[in-house]
Parts: sequence; C-alpha cells; structure tokens
Amino acid sequence: MESGELRILRGHRVDESEELRIVREHRVKESGDLVMTSGGLQIVRAHPRIIRREGVTEPSAFPHVSSAMPTTSPVALVTGGASGIGRALCAALAADGVTVIAADLDLDGARETVARIAAAGGRAEGSQVDVADGDQVERLVRDVASRHGRLDFMFNNAGVVLAGEVLEMTPEHWRWILGVNLHGVIHGTSAAYRVMAEQGFGHIVNISSAAGLMPSPMCAAYAATKHAVVGLSTSLRDEARSHGVKVSVACPVFVATPLFEHAVGLGVSLGEMAAPFLKYALSPERAARSILRGVRRNRGMILFPFSARILLGCYRYLPGFARLGGRRMVAAFRRARETRSGPPLPP
Repeated sequence: MESGELRILRGHRVDESEELRIVREHRVKESGDLVMTSGGLQIVRAHPRIIRREGVTEPSAFPHVSSAMPTTSPVALVTGGASGIGRALCAALAADGVTVIAADLDLDGARETVARIAAAGGRAEGSQVDVADGDQVERLVRDVASRHGRLDFMFNNAGVVLAGEVLEMTPEHWRWILGVNLHGVIHGTSAAYRVMAEQGFGHIVNISSAAGLMPSPMCAAYAATKHAVVGLSTSLRDEARSHGVKVSVACPVFVATPLFEHAVGLGVSLGEMAAPFLKYALSPERAARSILRGVRRNRGMILFPFSARILLGCYRYLPGFARLGGRRMVAAFRRARETRSGPPLPP
C-alpha cells in the first residue's frame, strides 16, 4: 500500500486483492467494521465516522439530515424543544430519520414533543435542562454523546424576550435574558463543540433573530443578546472548520411562536403589540424547513423569510427610513404602556 492511502471496507473484512483508493484529504467516512490505515488495521465503530490523520485540517463533506446513513441514524440535540421552532425542528429532523433529543426547562412540553414524534414513527427523547446553567448543559451534551456514540447536530434554540425601556430594566432583568439568550447559547455551543471536535464532525446551529442584525427599539436587551449570538456564530465558523465542525446561525423574523405570548413586558404586553404583525408571521413548521434547508447547504447565515432581507436592506441602504420606523415603534410602545401592562418578571 502506498504511503497515505486509506481503504474503505463496505461491511466486510480486508481483501488485499480489492481495489485501493487514494484519499488525498486523508479523511474517509467508513461504513464497515475495519479501516486500513498506514499503521495497519484499525477497529472502528459500526456507524459513519470521520477518520482523521494528524496534521490534516480540511474535513470531508458531512452528510446532513437528508442523507442515507448506513447503520445508525444521526443524533440531534435541540434546546427549547418543548414548543415553537424547537418543537418543529424536532419533528422535521425525526421525519428525516434523525434521533432527536428535545431538551427544555418545560419537561412536560418536551415530553409532548417526544410523544408526537413517536406517534409519527420517529425516534426521540425528552430531557429537562436549564440552559442558563452551564453544568447542566455540559452534563446533557456529554450524556447524549456517550449513550449514542455521537452528536451530529446541536440546535441552540431556547430563548426569551424582554420588552421595555432600558431605563426601567434592573440588573435582574439583564441577568435573566443574558442567562438564557446568550449564556445558554454559549453553554450549548461550547459543550457541543468539544464533543464534535473530538469526534471530528458535527454541525452547531444557533438560533438568533433578524433583531441580531439591526436595531430593535424597545427590545434592546433582546437585540443585544441576538447580536452577540450572530457574532459568536460567524466568528466560530472559520475557527471550527479545521476541526471538522460546521457552524450556522439562523436569523428569522416574525415567526408565530409562544415566545411573544410568554414575553416579559415592562409596562406593556408585547404579545398584544405584536399581534398585528404576527398575522403575517411564518409558522414554526415553515421556519424549521427554512433552517434545515440552510443547514443542508451549510449556510453560515440563514436569513429568512424574504421580508427579513428587505428589512435588512432598508437598514443598510435606507438608514433614515429605518430610523423613522424605529421612532414610530417607540411612540406606539409608550402610548400602549399607558393602558396596558405586561406579565411580571419570572423568578
């Protein structure tokens, strides 16, 4: 065998008369029991893995959710899987043959997601996790990777909304929204990144928002966390590539989820204010399809629907028009605050 050659066995043992294949990247996805390397036979797991050699940085293409897997299915962990986009992602992934772990602080909601997937013939598990607690997230990710032998996808989707004027926000408000929306994503990304870098493949998908790309008056705290998620994801993408790990960030606008209903409003109900816009919002199912389409194509940023591109274009190329819209939003919020009140801050 020439130096640098690797052999792929298609479910049977080595036969020296078989055709040898030179893999220039020095990486292969195996689908059998053994892999021949320059150091001899190596026993590997009987499901798709990426075998890496030292000094090699460029991974081979990783099969996404629509790809046929030889033996075991890919594994995806979805935070915020009890409702909204998270539940829709779990259902869509399971329909494509992915084993899904729906994780959420709302364990009953996560179990409902699992029950729906099971009724449709899919494979899913439910787990309770507080994404603001780094130790909980680390244990969950390690447990999933250990039990299933792999972690293919990590969807950091859990999030909350805080609406109101910054003048009225307390340190507790900031700790709450930063803990879930930013630290939760950091915890999930960090834990999954370590596992995926070790195994040599995987895809981290962080759910941000169009509010992470442009101003969002009266939701400044929310926008701050979403801008940070975009910055984390786009920066990590190039860094993670050398470890065989892909990173994407999704930035939707106006998705009809319970996020608005459960939002914390300082002196106003964000759900009531958003109601006129939510009539034109995407369903969680359509949002999930858009996200997974971007994941299959390995898009660094997944911006949807088309109206999000229009809004971003207005902000970039017609800043005066965008600022006018922002001032009107502030005025409408302050008028509504005189007669409406939002729910109290969760403990």
